Amino acid sequence: VNLKVNQAQGPTAKSTEDAISREKPAATNIAPISGAETYIVKRGDTLAKISKQFYGNTNGVTRIFTVNKTQLKNPYALVVGQQLEIPAK
Repeated sequence: VNLKVNQAQGPTAKSTEDAISREKPAATNIAPISGAETYIVKRGDTLAKISKQFYGNTNGVTRIFTVNKTQLKNPYALVVGQQLEIPAK
């Protein structure tokens, strides 16, 4: 999908992925979950990679997504700098 924006509106994004990766993380006023850790998304991160880092396997993907559902509309569209709550094991 190509997004075209004229110069008066801002830069042109070549694809939806480019547009998503340039979005600022959603501001949230959510209190951290008891025992949860906060993780800041880095370039190249996926929920599977994050799950593997915290739990040793990818079984936590759904859990991480569910806990962060208010700011994650798509589990495959993480934004660099976004803060995710990682529930305790």
